[in-house]
Amino acid sequence: MAPSPKTIALAAIPKIVAVPSLLGSLYIVVDVARNRWSGAVASRKQSTNSTYNRLLAAMSCIDVLSSLCYFLGTWPIPIDSGPYLASGNAATCVAQGFVIQAGLAIPFYNLSLSTYYLLVVKLGWKQRRISAIEKYLHGIPLLVGLGTSVAAACLDLFHNSNLWCWIAANEANDNNFQLYRWLFAYGPLWFSIIGCTVSMASMTRHVLATQRSGNIGSSLNNTDRKKSLRKQTVHQALSFVGAMYLAWTFATVSRIVQATTGSIPYPLIVMFVLTLPGQGFWNFLVYIRPRYLRYLRNKKKNKKQDTKKEGGRGGQDKKNEKKEERNKTDKTYEDAGSSSREPSVQVGITSTDISAPKPSIGPSDNNDEESQDNGKTHKTERSTINIIDEGSC
Repeated sequence: MAPSPKTIALAAIPKIVAVPSLLGSLYIVVDVARNRWSGAVASRKQSTNSTYNRLLAAMSCIDVLSSLCYFLGTWPIPIDSGPYLASGNAATCVAQGFVIQAGLAIPFYNLSLSTYYLLVVKLGWKQRRISAIEKYLHGIPLLVGLGTSVAAACLDLFHNSNLWCWIAANEANDNNFQLYRWLFAYGPLWFSIIGCTVSMASMTRHVLATQRSGNIGSSLNNTDRKKSLRKQTVHQALSFVGAMYLAWTFATVSRIVQATTGSIPYPLIVMFVLTLPGQGFWNFLVYIRPRYLRYLRNKKKNKKQDTKKEGGRGGQDKKNEKKEERNKTDKTYEDAGSSSREPSVQVGITSTDISAPKPSIGPSDNNDEESQDNGKTHKTERSTINIIDEGSC
């Protein structure tokens, strides 16, 4: 019997969504490791964020494994079990279910990050005090994830759950698998989600109250800077919690509907497989968010500077054009003045001829007329130059 398009879609969507999740989690791990060992991050300023970076890297490492199992999807399910593309066996099914269940450590790492933010922002803890409790921030998520995985494997709970292998019904636990799901998965999950929500609400309330009172820092510049930093920290923390809500909300609702009605509506299943396998990608978007915002600020700042420079160059070009026009006008005036002042020389006329009066109109009279014409021309040119000069000004 050929599989239906809906069955094919449910088998393909987790594979598609898990790829960016896997790559995003790998990026976070590599980026944190690169910054950790680079000389720039060895400074004291960067060392204060070492706990945060280690928590984020550990969460992303677990997310890499979970994303890989979500990418495998129905492949590890025992062959002839019913789901489309099922081609595994009992051992591959248990292995996939074990890793997916261990992914429960991810929301508890979100809880550890929320606790870290609360201690730093609200209580003002320094790196020394945070380092003293860092082992608990790592230990609790790992204990919950690995502990529930080992317990579920010992109880033989990992079987075909249609989308992948996880806690599902078989001959031994046909009536109890829903109880184990809430005991080993959704109960601890929503404990961590509620804990993150309470931590974020307390931190946000503290920051808003501090901003209203204006009791941060001693100077105005220092106050504005600390307010901005705390505001950015709150936004980043809330973004991580929002990514966790996005990843787990539809999964929880789907299981609640399944436990109460016995089935899950197809659109709800689609939202389930679109969000849960992509939790690494949602965390990646939150991780690069500060860099993207910094890029936008720098781009806007550079654009303003370029506009200001272009405006300055435009004004200078206009001034240079006016100056060139004045110089050209002055040169025209000088040329006209020099031509009007050139003397008239008569060849072949002696001093006696010049002194002797002659009644007839001769060459000298013509010269007088020419000089008068030159004077009129000179006067006309000067008037034209003055008009041009006034117009250019």
